[in-house]
Amino acid sequence: AGMITLLSGIASFALSFQFFLIPNMVSATMFPEYPSVSLSWLDAAGYFFTSQVLATNSHVLGKFGWSASWAFVALAYAVFGTMMTRALEPALVKKQENAEKGR
Repeated sequence: AGMITLLSGIASFALSFQFFLIPNMVSATMFPEYPSVSLSWLDAAGYFFTSQVLATNSHVLGKFGWSASWAFVALAYAVFGTMMTRALEPALVKKQENAEKGR
């Protein structure tokens, strides 16, 4: 139980940045006029995509659907984390340029 708690804590700490900070940063930088709309759209698109995969896994694989779903979630974090990391650099550069213009 202690090891599960420790590993869950490490995973949640590592994933919270991807879940909460990166989409907000990208939305606010890339769409400064409508960051809330952009963030809501990203959230809705991610939920829609993920819910369809999880529902399909449960129907196709039966009681083994949860393990396939967790494998999908791990793969999705790896793939989308890589994509977000690539999108993060232009967002940070643009944010820095906007900050310098505002001075």
